[in-house]
Amino acid sequence: MLVEMNELGPVFTLWSNSEDKLAPALIGVAHSIERSYLGLHELVDTTETTFLNPIHEYLLYIDVIKAVLRRRDALQLEYESAVEEARKKQEDKSKMSEEVKMQLSKKVDVLNDRLSCANADISSDLERWHANKKIDFKQIFGSMAERQIKYYQLNLAAWEDVVPKIKRTLKESEESIKNKDTDTP
Repeated sequence: MLVEMNELGPVFTLWSNSEDKLAPALIGVAHSIERSYLGLHELVDTTETTFLNPIHEYLLYIDVIKAVLRRRDALQLEYESAVEEARKKQEDKSKMSEEVKMQLSKKVDVLNDRLSCANADISSDLERWHANKKIDFKQIFGSMAERQIKYYQLNLAAWEDVVPKIKRTLKESEESIKNKDTDTP
């Protein structure tokens, strides 16, 4: 759309060179298209830096969270395996010495502590991330809405400026046609 708008302004300017009576209106339309193009170009540029880049950063952070959750799941699986191993060995009491029981119990306790710490860390990080995300998204979308409003106000003003020129040109055209009709017998 930017390319078409950029090419359309000069078309109206060239057209105005061949239409003397329509020239003011055509030049006005060309200027309105140019102002709309500049506003849209600015909107597109600022959208990339103020909207797409932060969203991309959040997507990267989501990938990191997925990796952390996979690591946490692996830790959970390791803990569950150790608990299951301890349960099986407790059922088969004859083969297990006191030292093995202690080592296994210690392993389960260590894994449980690591899992508890991981769960607490992930939970607090996610709570903080969600709070920051709400604030950031409110700011990002609010800023985007403000830029959209500014663009549409600029666009409206550009076209409202040309309407009187078009009406004046239309009126002059109609008067010229009436004068030709009354002059011809």
